[in-house]
Amino acid sequence: MTQLTVTTRELTVRGNVGKTFDDSVCVSAHGLSSLAYYNGGEDDPSGLYAFSGYSQSCLISGLNERQATEVALLIYKRFPDLESGDTNSGSLLFGNRGELMSLGLSKPK
Repeated sequence: MTQLTVTTRELTVRGNVGKTFDDSVCVSAHGLSSLAYYNGGEDDPSGLYAFSGYSQSCLISGLNERQATEVALLIYKRFPDLESGDTNSGSLLFGNRGELMSLGLSKPK
């Protein structure tokens, strides 16, 4: 299972992050350029990526372009100032509660 937690300060992924020795990725919201689908590369999986300057971090691997776009749009809808790196707590839809939101992308068992 992969869990993505988004706040006005950072995006954190825990679980299967596609790395051998790490089970989490943390990306600062400050300086975040965009969230978008990336087709991957030689050693990188395709999926939802956070782009910051010249670097990119895979947040959720295995998503197709439509799914990654849907997730990115949901994040931007809940956190409208995230793209600009705004850390003003007034931009957070839920205040400081940081509630989890299910995206319904799990495969049925």
